[in-house]
Amino acid sequence: MDFAATIDPKSLGRIAVLMGGFSSERKVSLSSGSGVLKALQEAGCDAHKVDPAETDLMTLRGQYDRAVISLHGRFGEDGCVQGVLEYLQIPYTGAGVRASALTMDKDTTRRVWAQSGIPVAKGFVATSADQAQEILDTLGGDIVVKPSGEGSSVGVFKLKGATVDEVRQALTEALRFDAKVLVEERWFGRELTIAVLGGKALPIIEIKAPEGNYDYQNKYFGDVVKYECPAQLDADVTNKVLSACEAAFAAIGARGWGRIDAMMRDDGSFMTMVDIQGIEDFFGDMDFKVAGTKKGITAIQMDIKVDGLTGPIIKEAIEKTRKARYYILDKVMLKAIDKPREDVKDWAPKVITYKIHPDKIREVIGTGGKVIQKIVADTGAKIDIEDDGSVFISATEKSAADKALDIIKGIVFEPEVGAIYRGRVVKLMQFGAFVEFAPGKEGLVHISKLDTKRVEKVEDLLSEGDEIYVKFMEIDDKGRYNLSRKDALLDMQNGAAVN
Repeated sequence: MDFAATIDPKSLGRIAVLMGGFSSERKVSLSSGSGVLKALQEAGCDAHKVDPAETDLMTLRGQYDRAVISLHGRFGEDGCVQGVLEYLQIPYTGAGVRASALTMDKDTTRRVWAQSGIPVAKGFVATSADQAQEILDTLGGDIVVKPSGEGSSVGVFKLKGATVDEVRQALTEALRFDAKVLVEERWFGRELTIAVLGGKALPIIEIKAPEGNYDYQNKYFGDVVKYECPAQLDADVTNKVLSACEAAFAAIGARGWGRIDAMMRDDGSFMTMVDIQGIEDFFGDMDFKVAGTKKGITAIQMDIKVDGLTGPIIKEAIEKTRKARYYILDKVMLKAIDKPREDVKDWAPKVITYKIHPDKIREVIGTGGKVIQKIVADTGAKIDIEDDGSVFISATEKSAADKALDIIKGIVFEPEVGAIYRGRVVKLMQFGAFVEFAPGKEGLVHISKLDTKRVEKVEDLLSEGDEIYVKFMEIDDKGRYNLSRKDALLDMQNGAAVN
């Protein structure tokens, strides 16, 4: 298979990234699925999140051109969602219906591998906790107990020198997840994991977990597990492990990519573990990015889950990125544009950043999102609000972004008693005039407060649309704003500033 070929992201059409779902591994699926979604979007793909727990998959027909499966456990890895996508005629990633269903059942996978001559541990299938003594008689007290139809270490128990009661308890807990439990002889040694891409095994990774405890928590949520790639094995053992994994991948009819685990004893003997996973288990080991100018670094991003990161490594990485940054600046960017433009092109997106008090976020969003949705509908701008009150307004036209900002400012605006504002007359009444003194904020100037001299009729002094200065006097007991033009004029004569 040729992995060097490149594909135009746009040619892939609309992509559904399936994540979340209904299994006990929903949280992990949302995490890994979000990573896949971000990577696809950054690569220029038209990718979207689809959670089967929230979206009827039947509605995907005609809406998406292909699917990336990032679901974990039941419904995601057992052939169910694959069958749905087959029915909808939507191409998807990973193994097909048969291979997915087969690999999700550890007992069936184990028997297929054993018949294909692939080394596996001695096993026993239990359906009742009453089989504890029989298991001890058959396999001894060093065993691994795991639900046959679950994944990602869910419901797995590793026992050493176990008693009948301990085995019975482990069976009872495992049977809560599945009606069939696979019990295998426990091997002690080095734990390996091997990715398979297009039928070819990639370099072996050694998993180094505390006391060999590579359980669900350590696997996905802790930072104590170390990964060494490539694993330090002699060439003969390496070739045997890789060959066995490629054979295991082919035996169950997998396609695309997957991951197979193995255990190796000190004498070099090994066995494949009954576990083969797809895209959802590929987490990045390290991501290191440096951004900046010739004046220095402006941002660093680093995510790491492998052992061995040292000061000299970081120093070398930063030095390499400095040279690369200078090359890009000198040879590419400065040749194209030697200084920032005064403004961006008319068709380029405009972004405005604004800060509001976090307590005001609910007012901008509104009940059920009604307020922010109306702002978006009225202006055409896109609005994102973070928990700290940061507001990001983006639009193709600056006027749209400015309009959205004015509306938001009006919503969060809190007038100051005694302050003078420039406002616009919006309505005349016999008893006074209503003036908009801030976006979306209107107050009443009573006829007695219109001028420094007596006013007989409001319309003798003002017309709708006139701009006047008003002083904010108070908020009355009914929440209404009371303004005064008279007091504003007097204060301004004495040098008061206008807000």
